[in-house]
Amino acid sequence: MTQLKKMADDVFDAMRGFVARKLETVVARLDALESRTPEKGADGLNGKDADETAIAAKVTEQVTKAIESIPAPKDGTNGERGLAGEKGADGRDGREGEPGRDALALDVLDAIDPTRRYQRGTFASHAGGIVRAFRVTDPLDGDLAKSGWTVVVNGIESEEEESPDDGRTVKRITRYTNGQTLVRVTNTGAVKDAGIYQATEQYLKGDGVTWGGSWWIAQRDSKGDKPDSGSGAWRLAVKRGRDGKDFTK
Repeated sequence: MTQLKKMADDVFDAMRGFVARKLETVVARLDALESRTPEKGADGLNGKDADETAIAAKVTEQVTKAIESIPAPKDGTNGERGLAGEKGADGRDGREGEPGRDALALDVLDAIDPTRRYQRGTFASHAGGIVRAFRVTDPLDGDLAKSGWTVVVNGIESEEEESPDDGRTVKRITRYTNGQTLVRVTNTGAVKDAGIYQATEQYLKGDGVTWGGSWWIAQRDSKGDKPDSGSGAWRLAVKRGRDGKDFTK
């Protein structure tokens, strides 16, 4: 919109200048007529009135001609494309960088001092793995990423095992450098003495019960399956012995 207004203003100024140049001769003649002595006009008017009437007619004629001589506007043609500038001189070659270090030659700190700050690119051993500073680090508050470290080699920080009270399960907890924890529960298959069989109890695989004088081991989790029912939930481990003879003197 601003460019369009500027273009209209330029066209108006050009037309005004053109008309002004056309009227220069008319103005000059008006000045000459005004300096003359008034005379009696042929039509009975006094000289001054006759001159003013003639001047008005002449001005109207000259203005009309000036306006008619203004060329009709038309679309301009596209300007010629400018010449491309000359190619500049080649820049100077940059300095060669320092030779890179072999990966095996990287200096890895033995540990991270949690109270210190480290420069970007520092490698250090931490929690069983190797970490790298991706920015100037903050004192380590337990969260590697928030402190400015990233894990390069994810090692094992610690492992521990727990044995729940069921007597046959082992729980192993593994903690890694990046803070992840893996928990694995393993059933050792150890037999657990579950006492005398009760039909209302829930038995797990490996439970051993006494039933009918014999000892049975559960082959699967079950509830309400009697050991001697033939369902396959139990296996006879120790068979009841024969009754002894009555004692006599």
